[in-house]
Formats: sequence, structure tokens, C-alpha cells
Amino acid sequence: MEKERYASVRPTPELLAVFEIINRIEVAQDTDRQAVFERAMQYVANGSGEVLKTAARQKVEDVDVGEIPTSLKVRVDTVLFEKIVKMFREAFQIERIKTPFLMRVTLMAYLQHIKSESTETIIEEIEPLVQFGIDPLVFKQEYERSEEPSKERLYKVSRKYLEEVDIELNKYIREQVNEQIQDISDYYNISKYLPKRGTTFAKTNIIFVSKVLAGLILLHCDMNCYDLEEVIRNLETAVSERRDLDGSKFY
Repeated sequence: MEKERYASVRPTPELLAVFEIINRIEVAQDTDRQAVFERAMQYVANGSGEVLKTAARQKVEDVDVGEIPTSLKVRVDTVLFEKIVKMFREAFQIERIKTPFLMRVTLMAYLQHIKSESTETIIEEIEPLVQFGIDPLVFKQEYERSEEPSKERLYKVSRKYLEEVDIELNKYIREQVNEQIQDISDYYNISKYLPKRGTTFAKTNIIFVSKVLAGLILLHCDMNCYDLEEVIRNLETAVSERRDLDGSKFY
């Protein structure tokens, strides 16, 4: 018979926020807190102490968790739980591991993991939106108004991605930009944006198009609690891998 025990803590807004963010990202998973914590423990048990150290330094996003319950109690497998406790002792060099600390760090480690997995598909999620039809100016302005410190880096990698990796996405956005420019031509210098016959497609309005993609990514990350830094790193990796395949250098 499988050994079981209970992990009981006094819930805090921070701890409940981690559960809430995980539930938002793992939309297809069981959102019960016991199931979430079980998945988190399984992930940590197959990881390393460095993952725990990194997770312990991460700050939890401020989200609305509603009314705070008086207690939080989840059933855990004894063998798995003791394995996690041992990992914590070794990673943090402390003998007594308090359950609230163990639960928060375990959940944060799992959250960072699923965020990383989610960002790998962000372009796959954005492409159908673009194909369905977007207002490019809205997303370009989203980029321009953003106060995100990494937005310039995001713009640069978005441009490289459109030019070198996903020409089709470049084309879809570009076509919609050009259609919008024609619709409101009184407010634009059309010759600046629309290509002359015979000009190179990839060089036409790439700055504008790249900012549209960057704005889409910024908004998508915000709405889905994705880690923007991880998204940027994944896009940079995609560009680097494509250049390696093409026999080019990644500058």
C-alpha cells in the first residue's frame, strides 16, 4: 500500500498566487492544488539542487487570489515527499526544512519549468491570430508604449526571426500592415511603406513589421503569464539554430 502523509501550511497570498499562475498556464491540467503540488514534486524529484536554488530567488507575481483560506492541506506520497526534503537539505545546507518554504520553492521551480515549455510554443499561438486578422497599428503601439526594459532586445530578435526563420509570418503581418496603410493613406506616406515593383520584399518596412510582432509577444506574455526573458532566449535560439543550418555565423 502506498504510503501517504499530509503537508499542511497556513496559506499566504504569495503561495496561493503561485498555484493561481500555474493554473492559468496549465489550462489542460487538473487544477486541484493537490494535483498541482504532486506534479511539482515529481518535477523537482527528477531535477537538481540548482533548480531549487534558482527557484528560491524568484519573486512571485502579484495576482488577485481572492479570499485567503485559513488553512491549506494536501495529501502527499511519503516516499516522494521525503526525497524532496532530502534534496532541500542538501541544496540549502539546513537540517530543518519548513513546509511553507518547501512548498513555495517546489511550486516556483515547477512554474519556471512550465513557463519555459509554454514559451516554446508562443509563435505557434500567435500565428493563427495573425492569419485570422489583426490590427497591426494596435500592436505596434503596444510595443511603443511598453515600459518593459527588454523591449529593445525583443524588437531586435523579432526582426531577426522574421527575416531569417519565419518568412511566412513576416508575409502575413506585412500584408495586413499594407492593407491598413491603404485604408488610412491620408495619415501615412505610402511610398515609405509600400514597396515599389521589383523591390526586395524582405527589406520593405521590416522595422514596422518587427515592432508589430514584438507588441504581439508583449501582450501575449502579459495575458498568459509567460516569462518574457525566456521567450526572448527561445527566439534567439531559433535564430541561432537556423543560422547554423544555413552555415552562417550568429552575430
